[in-house]
Amino acid sequence: MSKELDVAKEVLTLDENEQILQAFKALYFPTSQSIKQVARILPGKEFKVEEKRKDVNVQDGMIALTNKRLFWLQERGTFKKTYHPVISLYLADISSMSMQGTLAKRMNIASSQGEFQFRFGGMEKFIDNVTNIKKDLRTEPVAQVAGTSQLEDLKKLKELLDMGAVTKEEYEQKKKKILERV
Repeated sequence: MSKELDVAKEVLTLDENEQILQAFKALYFPTSQSIKQVARILPGKEFKVEEKRKDVNVQDGMIALTNKRLFWLQERGTFKKTYHPVISLYLADISSMSMQGTLAKRMNIASSQGEFQFRFGGMEKFIDNVTNIKKDLRTEPVAQVAGTSQLEDLKKLKELLDMGAVTKEEYEQKKKKILERV
């Protein structure tokens, strides 16, 4: 098990049945930065601490992926390094993920909470994993909602919406189908 996974397990409080799947040492680019500043990061396939230039206001930390959420753990401390969860995004809320750049690649994430940009080794596989988990989340609610009564189905569907397992549009469609059975 990697050091990053161990750290993530120590500092994250997870929901029921939530498991940490991946964690990486990463750079986070706050949205206030311009593209010129971001482009000053030296090229390389893997993130290395020495690649971070002093004239770029990026943050050191870790990115962690669970089967429900994506976390940004910010590194803090001068003498003793600690990590603190700063960003938590439900995977169902992520509208798009993409790679940007040719030499100094960066991962862009757009969600209902805003846009985020990260850089770390293994971004392509990370995006694939998030995409696969999101597909699983979309297919799960159909099986969970199939109950005996319409009232039970509506309650389960509302719970799925509240925990972010279905989108608002999916909720409305499934609710309409359940109510048509009444």
